[in-house]
Amino acid sequence: MSHQIIKQPNDLYCVWSTVVDNVIYYDCTALEIIDLYTAKSKEEHTAKVNEITIKLKAGIKPYGQWTMDFDTMMEEIKERHGKDEANNVLTMIVK
Repeated sequence: MSHQIIKQPNDLYCVWSTVVDNVIYYDCTALEIIDLYTAKSKEEHTAKVNEITIKLKAGIKPYGQWTMDFDTMMEEIKERHGKDEANNVLTMIVK
């Protein structure tokens, strides 16, 4: 892991980065560190979802040969879980 949370003498926390070999956050509560990591994770996930949806809109397969279209997904559900489950999924999606 490239980060370590370290307890400071004042009972707050700092975050050490092995990438830069220095403190990157200091005087944080546990909740503040969670908020920092949550925000970073949201940024990363937002970028990834945007990248995937842009490719899908352009007709590019973001998952390579494993990219499924809607009909293939529905067939997989029917094969693995039966027609009733496929109908349940379709009902939820097509409301």
